[in-house]
Amino acid sequence: MIRIFCYFLLRFIILSTIFIFSVCAVCLFVLDITGYVNINWSNVFTFPNVTKLLFGGVITGIASWVMFFYQYKKSVDRGKSSLDIFLQNGYEIEINQISPLIEVPFYKINGKFFHNYAPEARDISYLLSGIKKIVNKSRTRNIVINLMDCSIDLNKAKKRILDKFNEKLDNILLIDGSGNVIKLK
Repeated sequence: MIRIFCYFLLRFIILSTIFIFSVCAVCLFVLDITGYVNINWSNVFTFPNVTKLLFGGVITGIASWVMFFYQYKKSVDRGKSSLDIFLQNGYEIEINQISPLIEVPFYKINGKFFHNYAPEARDISYLLSGIKKIVNKSRTRNIVINLMDCSIDLNKAKKRILDKFNEKLDNILLIDGSGNVIKLK
C-alpha cells in the first residue's frame, strides 16, 4: 500500500513539475515575442557542467533569473543609447523588429545590417573574445561596438580590432566613452 502511495506521489510531483515548467516556458516565450524580454533559447535548456556542479561556481534559482533580467535591461538600455548616438550623428537607422528567437542583426544603419555589441570589458582580450563570438555566429559582416561601459584604452582597442577582424568584417563602427561614433572600417 505504501509502495502504491509513493508511486502516485512521485508521479504527481513529476507531472506537477513538468506542468509548472511548461507554464513558465510559455510565459517566457510570450514575453520574448512581445519584446519585453530577450531570451537566448539555446541557453535556457542547457544544464551546468558537471565539474561546476561538483566544485561550485554555478548560480541557480532566483538569483540567476534576477541577474538575467538585470543584464537584459542593461543591454536594452545600452542599445537605446547607441540608437540615440547614431541619430545625433546623422545616421539613417532603424531597429530590426523581428523576434530575438531568430538570429538577426539589431540595427539597419544606412541600408546595411549591423550587430550591436556593448561589452563591459576591462581587458582587451575579453572584448576581442566577445566580438569573435558574434562574428562566428553572425550572418552579417558589420558590427557596432559600444565602448561606453569599457575601461580600456581606445587606441589599443582600435588597433587590436583592426588587426584581428579586418578580413572578417566589412564595416566596424565604434562608440567611444564620450558618445562619438568612430568608423574603423
